[in-house]
Amino acid sequence: MKRQSGKNQTITMRDVAQSSGFSPATVSIVLNNAPLARYIAPATKKRIEEAAKKLGYRPNAMARFLRSKRSHSVGVMFFDITDPFCTPVLRGIENALYQSSYVQIFADAHNQRNRFERYLEMLLDHHVEALIVVANWLFVDIQLLADLSKRNITAATGQRRELGDGGQRGRRAAGARTSPPSGASQDRVHPRS
Repeated sequence: MKRQSGKNQTITMRDVAQSSGFSPATVSIVLNNAPLARYIAPATKKRIEEAAKKLGYRPNAMARFLRSKRSHSVGVMFFDITDPFCTPVLRGIENALYQSSYVQIFADAHNQRNRFERYLEMLLDHHVEALIVVANWLFVDIQLLADLSKRNITAATGQRRELGDGGQRGRRAAGARTSPPSGASQDRVHPRS
């Protein structure tokens, strides 16, 4: 197998097929763990997997997205990432998404409405499957978020609220989900009074 030299050479399934001696269709079935893979001999699977490892094959996320229509990414927007309230929220979101094998795309609007709207468009252009917004409600156009459900995008929103606590000021998080994830109950999460 001879390829042109270059730093950004992408190893394809065809390269793995050529190296392993099997057809691209067989390689695709094995590497994608397709249902038909159960009918392929273990020795064949092993040879294909070893060739893929030797060549440094990595699945093409864009090709998988085109085929499955799933990006496995979630947009996470903060209005001001420097707010100390955001740190534990950010950590919790990151941990939950990591455990679910989702990639998070973070955006900080710097408390600017136009920046928020631009980031929202950019995240939608990247076909995020869901959107989490930790917002300053003075800047959020609720209609804009409601339009997300028309695009079948699950959106969860949250804000920091100041609460009176026996003469002391306290903070807590409050949130509302505008549309449920697929397969989830239709209950909505609302801010507590």
